[in-house]
Amino acid sequence: MRFIYEGASSVAVWLGDATANSHRGLEFLRVFAAKVRACSADESNGEGLLKAWLADVCIACSDAQERAWLELALLLQRPYWTRAWIYQEMVLAREATMYVGKDSVSWDDAETVVFAIDALEDFLGMLEPPGNETRVVGVYHHFYNAALARAQRKALGLGGAPTLLEALCVRRPTDATDPRDKVYSLLGVVKEHFIGQPELPSGEHVVIDYSRPVEQVYKDVVRHIVKKTNSLDVLCACQNPDRDNGLPSWAPDWRVKRTNGPIQNPDQWGHIHFAFQPFSSVSYMDSPDDNTLVARGVYVDYVTAVGEEHTYGRDWEELKESWKALALTCAWTFESNAEAGPCYLTTEPIPEAFFHTVTMGRIEGDNVPDIKVQIARIEAIERRRFFVTEKGFMALGPAQTKVGDKVVVLEGMHVPIVLRKDEEGGGHAVVGEAYVHGLMNGEAFDEEMADGFESNLGRRLEAERFLLR
Repeated sequence: MRFIYEGASSVAVWLGDATANSHRGLEFLRVFAAKVRACSADESNGEGLLKAWLADVCIACSDAQERAWLELALLLQRPYWTRAWIYQEMVLAREATMYVGKDSVSWDDAETVVFAIDALEDFLGMLEPPGNETRVVGVYHHFYNAALARAQRKALGLGGAPTLLEALCVRRPTDATDPRDKVYSLLGVVKEHFIGQPELPSGEHVVIDYSRPVEQVYKDVVRHIVKKTNSLDVLCACQNPDRDNGLPSWAPDWRVKRTNGPIQNPDQWGHIHFAFQPFSSVSYMDSPDDNTLVARGVYVDYVTAVGEEHTYGRDWEELKESWKALALTCAWTFESNAEAGPCYLTTEPIPEAFFHTVTMGRIEGDNVPDIKVQIARIEAIERRRFFVTEKGFMALGPAQTKVGDKVVVLEGMHVPIVLRKDEEGGGHAVVGEAYVHGLMNGEAFDEEMADGFESNLGRRLEAERFLLR
């Protein structure tokens, strides 16, 4: 498939049959793209001019304009965008034209618009007609992710191709009739498989084999990613500690959409965490059996209290007070700064540490717009729980977090992870990734901080082996 799309001079993308008003969405897309290009030519105030135009379109929204917004949203919500296999044609085609019935629009126009929507998402979210049953800012991401991968590949060649893990995470919300295609549909695009010389040793690529059970394919993919990248970041995609889907807890179920956004999200927030510091490669360790993954890391502390889960639409002010009450138990006293009284382990005041925890450290500096703070918090806490540990760490963790779970920093992971002791089978189950304030920048491996941790934890942090099941 890859060679077909790469070799074609142009690809026709069929989005489906036309509807009574779909032409309005296509026409609005063309007008929108032309306006973006015209405003971009003004280097001094291009963004301001585009915002002014969008505000005028939205605020003076006539019935026709409102219909155009709706039709654009419906265009971006068509089933085509959620199909797993279309990623290759979107990313690899040299040129493409989108068709809805007999109407068409250039791929370049569509890309121009979705990049503008992404850049102005917060602004558009406040302007877009509230009566729309489908909002553009809520449905453009499938197209945007593919358009971004396409743009990076065109600009950087193989260096711009996504890794298999990156592609799996981005395309996780897509649909496939055969669940194995959630993996196989990406192999013609990702960096590890892009060159594909026949002289590469056996095992260097994921082999497409539909005779293998879905669960085996997903387990093999994890081992492939760990071996190829010398990283355990694939565990950040795990959300199945109860192992009720036939998979071990360390193998993400790509059939199931994530319930929240990833903690490590540098594309949106810029900051990269390094819980394992320095972030050097971790050696792949052979497993004793097919359902076990062996990892090394540092056990830091265990969970002693867990707040209620934040779910979509829940009142933040009410939940905040109960979470704050837990945060107040995280008081440390430092001999070197005893006059300051109890504070958090980072020497910050407790309220400040709480703020950074519920925004996952994404807000830095002063005079940050309230809307940015609000977005950071909403994305951070969605379908997560605030929890505290026995020695006074505060954290945001998976909704499934329970009292007694362990906070661990594994070698080869950018963020800490919550593990649960498997009393029956031995080893540990992966509960999921966590933001643990004071452990996000290599503190658990910092020799200069070792004495302080030993004093407050009552033991020295030392690496040990974990059997993940």
